[in-house]
Amino acid sequence: MRGGQDSSRSAVEAAALQQDRLTHPRPAMFAGAPQWPGSEAERLLKEDVGAGKHVGKTPTQFQLTRPEYQVYSAAFIGGHIKQEVNLRKWKENYPGRIQSIPANHS
Repeated sequence: MRGGQDSSRSAVEAAALQQDRLTHPRPAMFAGAPQWPGSEAERLLKEDVGAGKHVGKTPTQFQLTRPEYQVYSAAFIGGHIKQEVNLRKWKENYPGRIQSIPANHS
């Protein structure tokens, strides 16, 4: 496929995905907890890691700092802390590659 065919196909697939989301919405819960992507807890965790509030705390201690974190397991929160710390290190060490990070990560 070349040129215009790629863009027309992606437009068709984007429309199909949008229609699919209307008929089959994403469930509000996953594995007994609210969805993480787009949640208030995700936004707060990014702020807290940026402010260094995770330093010197176990995932359980960090989890108890906000009620938004308490609906998730300590292991889940610990995994997201590690993921955010690693992402920040990566951004710091490879500034030329920032364009490759998906838009939903800040």
